[in-house]
Amino acid sequence: MRLTRTCKRPSRSSLEEEFIVSELASTEEKLLHHCRQVADNVDESTQDVSGLPCQTGEEEKVEEHNSEIQIEFSPTAWDAMFSQMQNSVEAPSADKHQSMLGLITNLRVVGHAKQDLAALRDTATRRSLGSLKTEARQLKEQISRADTEHHTHNCHRRLSARWRSASRYSSLTCTALMTQLSEKSLYSGVPPPRTATDSQAHAQLTPDQKRPHRLHSDPANECVAEL
Repeated sequence: MRLTRTCKRPSRSSLEEEFIVSELASTEEKLLHHCRQVADNVDESTQDVSGLPCQTGEEEKVEEHNSEIQIEFSPTAWDAMFSQMQNSVEAPSADKHQSMLGLITNLRVVGHAKQDLAALRDTATRRSLGSLKTEARQLKEQISRADTEHHTHNCHRRLSARWRSASRYSSLTCTALMTQLSEKSLYSGVPPPRTATDSQAHAQLTPDQKRPHRLHSDPANECVAEL
């Protein structure tokens, strides 16, 4: 009888079990390593635990001392803070009061300046109006004087024209009258008007010869007598 050796292949389930076991072993080793580190840290942190009560007592004393100092200092601090707040409030108030007083003073100065300016303006206006009135009156007088002079000049011109026309008319009238008298003297025996030669001849006449003959009343003779 012949014996044969058979090799069995590992199953899938066995492989999974081996993988899980190996992973658990590695995880256990990691946990043990972390536990050792934690234990070492605990040992290092608890080495000075023996002095904690003393330190805690000192801290309590320090806190009590600080509280006492705070209790003693609090009124002074509150007073100082209140006085500081009051000063900080009063200082701007005083500054504002001074600024308001200065502003009021400036406003008064500006008001007085405006009043002075108004008075000066009124005075200047009155003077200008007075000067304008004076100039208007002088201009009116000059215009009236010019009108009067122009009217007088026109009157003189008219009078001179009338005088020239009257003189021309009177000369013409006198010439006509003299002509008429000359013509009448030829018929009535009245000598005609004398010239320079006639005057010399007349001076040689006797008083009876010089006596003129009376003519009848004639307007021409009266006009000549008036002339």
